[in-house]
Amino acid sequence: MQLVGLLNTDKDILKLYNRGFNCLVQDKEFYLFRNTINPYKDFNFSYYNNIHLFIIGNITNIEDIREEKGNSYKENTKILCECIIKSYIKYGEAVFSKLDGSYIIILWDGNKKRLYLHRDIYGTKLLYYYFAPEDGLIFSNNLDILLRITGKKDISHKALHEYLRFLDISPPYTIYENVYFLEPEKILIADQNGIVLKDISSRSIIQNKAISFKDAVFEFKKFLCKSIDARMRNANKVGVFLSGGIDSTLICAIASKGKNNIKTYTIGFEDPLYDESMIAKNVANYLGIEHTVFKFTIEEDFNAFNDFVSIIPSPFADPAAIPTVQCFKHISDNVDIVLDGTGADTLIGIMPARHIRFILKYSRHIPSKLRRLFVFLMNRNKKISFYSDLFDFDEVEELLIRWNGWTKSEISQLCGGDCDLSHTRFYKIFKKNSSKEPYELYSILIGTLPDDRIHQTSAIFDREVVFPFFDQSVQEFVRNLPTKYKYNNGVHKILYKNLLEEFIPRNIWEKPKQGFNYPFENLLKYNDYNLPKTFLSNDAISIHGFFDPLIVEEYLQRFLNSDDTVKFKIWALVVFQAWYLRHYKI
Repeated sequence: MQLVGLLNTDKDILKLYNRGFNCLVQDKEFYLFRNTINPYKDFNFSYYNNIHLFIIGNITNIEDIREEKGNSYKENTKILCECIIKSYIKYGEAVFSKLDGSYIIILWDGNKKRLYLHRDIYGTKLLYYYFAPEDGLIFSNNLDILLRITGKKDISHKALHEYLRFLDISPPYTIYENVYFLEPEKILIADQNGIVLKDISSRSIIQNKAISFKDAVFEFKKFLCKSIDARMRNANKVGVFLSGGIDSTLICAIASKGKNNIKTYTIGFEDPLYDESMIAKNVANYLGIEHTVFKFTIEEDFNAFNDFVSIIPSPFADPAAIPTVQCFKHISDNVDIVLDGTGADTLIGIMPARHIRFILKYSRHIPSKLRRLFVFLMNRNKKISFYSDLFDFDEVEELLIRWNGWTKSEISQLCGGDCDLSHTRFYKIFKKNSSKEPYELYSILIGTLPDDRIHQTSAIFDREVVFPFFDQSVQEFVRNLPTKYKYNNGVHKILYKNLLEEFIPRNIWEKPKQGFNYPFENLLKYNDYNLPKTFLSNDAISIHGFFDPLIVEEYLQRFLNSDDTVKFKIWALVVFQAWYLRHYKI
């Protein structure tokens, strides 16, 4: 479903009517439109005391703010909205910090002529906006629709640099100049004077009292079971993305106790180095669940790539998006919701590799000139040259980024100008938290990276994906446990593993796991390197002039000559080029 809102502007309102949108609110300064082609079942709205409230998605903890006794919101969605409106009247914008779930909220206060926009703090729903004093505020949950209304399609060079380094773009930026992605920790407040972005006030953290590990597992089980039940209680057909890893297996095991007709889905690969579908199959068999393994051919991947770059509103190059798009196509009519384990890693924490821990604690504090001297001296001695990497880096942030995209210096050469990433969400959060211990710091940073593979794809296919680890009670409980209950002596996810053992024997799921890796280099090499040769040719590169053709040619030749060290760089360029050519009619 697509929503478009306009405040203090009447720009192109007629176009919205002509495109199948109907007007939900028309209150002088404020208009809100919804398309009627694909009505969305998880869309609630209400009007009370001259206040309009609209919710896309699900709020899972309405009982926490509900002050009146009576019918449950589960039986009457109007009560859900009116409860939030009444809480807003009493507490103002503070009501937004009390909500939990996966949602977008649009609240128009007709008394104060004030608009509030907010999406869940986990960033699972998409909400974009454009504002200029002369044009007013225009927002939508669909970036392409927003661009059609605003007419803004200038590529942001800062965002392009961010994409090349991270292979995606984090809020508040989009690939377009002056078009923004609402940050999940913010409320956008707009009136006749303009817009203001405010931080969501944090919930008070109640420190866990001394608790035994046995009791911690028991309490965690209660919180997680409640979270899963709240997210699937109203769904008839429930699916689970089951990778075979600890996180998705735990979600699946608990969900299977509450629903009888659960289906699980796994993506497998022909190459045994990447295929871990047998673990998922064994888990599903043990739980007695109907299970499907999707294995797509290289030809299907190639076709899916062309579909992918055509439908994504903004470029992102998570390689696993290709099989994910195909998976969504196959399941979209078979389930009401899909459970996913996203969020589990950053919640329980991730310990970086030993050399990263050394750099974070020690060598990053050494002046760069002195570090370069160390590197020079160490490289002259073969016995210790192996350790020179502990000092050989420009910025420590570069070592913590998920993908091996283009480095800052390489981007400067490729794009012909200085590359500054200090404005990005990743760099800002690193700076804010740099004094923390490596375990906590790394976990926070990984959590800042967008999960576009799931969130963008679920929005495109209009299929609800829910994330039980994204739950306030679960989050607060786990974050406040002692680290030794989460990671100890090289063992990760201790809490999860001990709970999972209550449902499934360890010998079924405790196998080496490398994560969901997709061998995208095979797709790049398919059909005599068709994709890179097509999209990185001089003609294709010259269309927009963003990249130096000589630099692109140099890296392309390296890849064609079997240098796989540049595969992520080539992949980033190919995805951007293909996306650009699909979205810009040259």
